[in-house]
Amino acid sequence: MRYKLLLILFFVFEIGRVFAQSSSSFLDMAMYWERKGNLNSAVYFYDELFKENPIQPIGVYERYAALTLRIYAYAQSETYYRKVCLSDSSHVYPQAFFYWAMTLKNLSKYAEAIEALQKYQQTTDQDAILRSRLPIELAFLTRICSGVDSSHVEIEKLPSQINTSYSEFNAIEDNDKGIFFTTLRPLSIGNSRFLDDYYVSQIYMSP
Repeated sequence: MRYKLLLILFFVFEIGRVFAQSSSSFLDMAMYWERKGNLNSAVYFYDELFKENPIQPIGVYERYAALTLRIYAYAQSETYYRKVCLSDSSHVYPQAFFYWAMTLKNLSKYAEAIEALQKYQQTTDQDAILRSRLPIELAFLTRICSGVDSSHVEIEKLPSQINTSYSEFNAIEDNDKGIFFTTLRPLSIGNSRFLDDYYVSQIYMSP
């Protein structure tokens, strides 16, 4: 009987050890790919970590929430920022309230986003950038919730020098010179030869 008990305890210990090693490996791989800038691979290993053991330190939740926000996975980010904000009794991650609000905003949960921003406002966080954005975000969300139409957009087709068949973005108007913009185009050699498999984004100016 004693032998059987020792054998059972041995197997329980071994299973726990292997489980802990596996979880640690998933976390190590997630952080490795995050450092390398391969965010989608990092998210994959975080997902595997949570599948194996959903109960993790709050710092892991915060890293995952921030990471998924960077790749615009708002639903995942919102879930984990919520976990952080509701679990952070020591107020280690006050900025989580601001970023939680941003995920809620992008999910069209405007009233909840306002509540999250108000909770951030009550924290002692001194991040100058977030504090400067706070009144702007609150004003924008308040206008939406009050029924004021802030979605009016005027669309103007720009001339062919800018509005080409390539991807153009981030247009900035300079009253003295014209419009500066970036575009993603095939890498060229000389005046005519293109390397179709390679693209480069450069800044252009159109008068």
